[in-house]
Amino acid sequence: VDGVSFVPLLRGESQTGRERVFTQIDRKAGGDFVPMRCVQDERFGYIFNPWADGKFRYRNNNEGLSMRAMESAAATDPTIAERVRLFRFRDLEEFYDLRNDPDSLHNLVDDPNYAEELQQYRDTLAAWMKQTEDPALTAFASRESPTAIAEYLRRERASGQKPKK
Repeated sequence: VDGVSFVPLLRGESQTGRERVFTQIDRKAGGDFVPMRCVQDERFGYIFNPWADGKFRYRNNNEGLSMRAMESAAATDPTIAERVRLFRFRDLEEFYDLRNDPDSLHNLVDDPNYAEELQQYRDTLAAWMKQTEDPALTAFASRESPTAIAEYLRRERASGQKPKK
């Protein structure tokens, strides 16, 4: 696992490089290939979900009663219905203002007022993906092309293995 010790923080010392967090998911515990990449700091969170094509239905291995209750409530509550839709299908890109929307309920990816910040986070994620030799970088760089993303997913799902660096 790549990383840097956070022991200095436990000692009350400051440490550079803790301004943001990068998250990478490739496969769920059950083996489904559902790649997600995220960069987040105290203000914004940006998520790239190349698997989110509007058709593939995400299911977490530990959903239990809470998700069933949400799905039931979604039948009569449009707000909950939208949240269930997001959990099940996600969006290709998500961008949240965590200061003004700490529950990440309002995806700002299409909001022109956040276009500059969104591009900064895209650039930050792309640089990290390049630095870590992330195989999903090709899908990220081609995120405007459903065909390119579908080819990346087909190739990785066919391999049946965790993507290699």
